[in-house]
Amino acid sequence: MALGKLRIRYLRKDEIKDLRRKIQESLGIGGFFLPRGCKIEVFSSGKGEIYVVDGEPVFYIKEDGMIVPLLVYVLKFNVSLPNVTIDVKAVPHICNGADVFKPGVTQIDPSIKKGETVVVTEEKNKKPICIGLSLMDASDMQKAIGGKVILNIHCVGDDIWNFSRTLRKR
Repeated sequence: MALGKLRIRYLRKDEIKDLRRKIQESLGIGGFFLPRGCKIEVFSSGKGEIYVVDGEPVFYIKEDGMIVPLLVYVLKFNVSLPNVTIDVKAVPHICNGADVFKPGVTQIDPSIKKGETVVVTEEKNKKPICIGLSLMDASDMQKAIGGKVILNIHCVGDDIWNFSRTLRKR
């Protein structure tokens, strides 16, 4: 996904308050994303918006309204989200944008619900490589023999990853 031309704006206090509520509802994680008195820059393109909180790229809101934590933020602050671990053979495919299929999954967080945002971690170094959307509950994922189990939304090496890394270096 190419980000294209970007517009930059700052959020007002009332917009930050609304955003806090949306993050809590969407991800179930509270205000640590948006501390009191923070300054938020929004980089908008035709594909969505990247939110930079006090100089740190934190999350992306897709054009459909889905809130996606950025991998650079998850890596730096060890953000706790439901997790799926994949074997090392699946890593290059996931990092090229492929969805997660059951044969490559080695561990599943039992709390995962269908439609929930999850972190995909590779088993060797335990590093997050993808943020995805669960296509089924953990119990169904465990039972599955094959097929797609997680939709890849944002991964290491994609346009959002590359752009968010450049933002951290400013």
